[in-house]
Amino acid sequence: MPPKSAASGDKAKSKAKDKHTIEDLRLPMTAITRIAKDVLPEGTAFGKDAKVALAKSAAVFILHLTNFSNEFATKGKRKAINGADVLAAVKAMEMTEFEDELKKGQAKFQERKQAKAEAAKKRKSAKDLNTDEEERPASGADVEDDVMVEDEETNEEK
Repeated sequence: MPPKSAASGDKAKSKAKDKHTIEDLRLPMTAITRIAKDVLPEGTAFGKDAKVALAKSAAVFILHLTNFSNEFATKGKRKAINGADVLAAVKAMEMTEFEDELKKGQAKFQERKQAKAEAAKKRKSAKDLNTDEEERPASGADVEDDVMVEDEETNEEK
């Protein structure tokens, strides 16, 4: 049997890639359960088959929303999907009841991102200040001591 060429290997990989099923796109059951319990009245239970159905439905919804969002990004001549693309996709899918909640979530995300950036900037400036203080002598006496040590070393060499 002749060895497979690299091209046939690539073709097999792409075929395998195209054959993804919904089973391959499993969402974490703990996250699905937590979200569902937040919405349901207290004391309501749901079976394993309901959790699986919710997980599959969520995966399909995410794929569908991502596809629409990608179309908006492509129209904008961009390769990356941004928040505005997702909001436009929600409108295009006629799911405007989610729009306000998504905008709130996006604003919260931006606030957290900005807070993290500011905290990192403060840490960096504090670190730079500490480094500068370590490099500078604390008083003129330290400088005199260094000069005296250098003079003594020079005299010993002579």
